[in-house]
Amino acid sequence: MTEPHFQGPYPPAQQQAHYPPQAYGQVSSPPGNALQPYSAWPSNAPAVYPPAPAPQWPARPAFQLVSAGGRLGAFLVDALLIVVTFGIGWLIWAMITWCNGQTPGRQLLGHVVADANTGEAFGWGRMFLREFLIKGLLFWIPNAVTFGIFGLVDSLMVFRSDGRTLHDMTAGSIVRHT
Repeated sequence: MTEPHFQGPYPPAQQQAHYPPQAYGQVSSPPGNALQPYSAWPSNAPAVYPPAPAPQWPARPAFQLVSAGGRLGAFLVDALLIVVTFGIGWLIWAMITWCNGQTPGRQLLGHVVADANTGEAFGWGRMFLREFLIKGLLFWIPNAVTFGIFGLVDSLMVFRSDGRTLHDMTAGSIVRHT
């Protein structure tokens, strides 16, 4: 007797268990209707899980931000006061109003510079940091190097959805109504 001869690297397939055809979506049981070693659903599990409670976020303070036009108006009032008082009167007035988070122009228009997270008005130290160190000294260099383009970009950022400019983001401030 001779053994069957086959071509290729693998021997011919052995006879496999035949599963009956089933309709789409139906689950068939193994041959012989054998029981599964586990139950389909744990007996102590709830049928429906309750929804998770919604996260409780801290309430944001109620304040209204100053529009881009309002901020432009405050800038123009400050510029006019600087020109009219030769800068000296504006500087003295600014030293007084900075303790309330305002410049002279913002004080006249009812605006206040406040913390972006809490809405609390800036004190004298944070206003000095924002107005003199950030806007005056730190932003003056890139503004001079770019021939005013940096200042223009900083000013145009007031049209963002949150109304914050580069110097606002650097100082962590917003401008709101009093």
